[in-house]
Amino acid sequence: ATIQSVYTKPELFKHIKLVIIDEAHNLAPRALDTMYTSFIQAIGSPKVIGFTATPYRLEIGYYRDETGALTAATMLKLINRMRHKDAKGMFWKRIIYEISHLNLLKAGYLSPIEYIHQPLLPYAEIPINISHSDYNLEKYTEAIIGKEAEILSTISEAQKRFKSLLIFCSTTGQAERLSEVIKGSKCVLATTPKKERVKIIKGFKDGSIKTIFNVGVLTTGFDKPDLDCIILLRPTRSPNLYNQILGRLTRIAPGKKKGTVIDFTSTCQSMGRIETFRLVQGYSGKWDLRTERHDFWHDKVLFKRIIEGK
Repeated sequence: ATIQSVYTKPELFKHIKLVIIDEAHNLAPRALDTMYTSFIQAIGSPKVIGFTATPYRLEIGYYRDETGALTAATMLKLINRMRHKDAKGMFWKRIIYEISHLNLLKAGYLSPIEYIHQPLLPYAEIPINISHSDYNLEKYTEAIIGKEAEILSTISEAQKRFKSLLIFCSTTGQAERLSEVIKGSKCVLATTPKKERVKIIKGFKDGSIKTIFNVGVLTTGFDKPDLDCIILLRPTRSPNLYNQILGRLTRIAPGKKKGTVIDFTSTCQSMGRIETFRLVQGYSGKWDLRTERHDFWHDKVLFKRIIEGK
């Protein structure tokens, strides 16, 4: 069941002694009144086990810097190191089991990834949004509009080289504009009618549709094991989103030797290859995320802005 379908009917589930939550990072540990926490409490607070490939979340914290200015910072937090100030303890109290992407790759459960770095803008020049919580995707799209010939040429060449292409765009306008030029391609957007979306995804999975443009739709939960190419036209500093996007490429399938990501945004270079993402325990026993780019991600500030003072 989805949490949306059951949280208003806890009386039907009071006999349940164990709850298993997939994509456990979707439960916000600092919130005491979410659908998840309300439902779990209402059915008698049974044991809860969570599964996730990305046990961390982004949140905004506030602090005063050395000048006294109040600063808002977007930071990464591991979910087992987060709790509400009024809670007695952590919701996710411990990590029971962990296996790294690299170990799964070595064991043959995941497909290797080839990274092609083809930036359209220097990473440092990608515009930030007003709240400084992520990139300004509208402005980024405008900044690269003069390079759409290069983008289209790359997509056309990729169609010849790969069996299927999943393209992550920054805006719906960009996705629709590019899809109009690329023959045989389709768009899957938040506004795509359900019946049409089901039909497009079915065609993509059976191979009758080779290329799909999407805007943040085909990430968590989308499964096409033989997908062999992703084109990244959407920059992000979120390790969650980055990992979930490239995770679509790591499935194994008969005849598939590797997946390829063509990165127009420098995100892969900035974040690090996902096979280097791993959870580690420090000397204090606390878990943290480590990649080839950063040794410690917990409390790492990704964006910040001054909201009061100098």
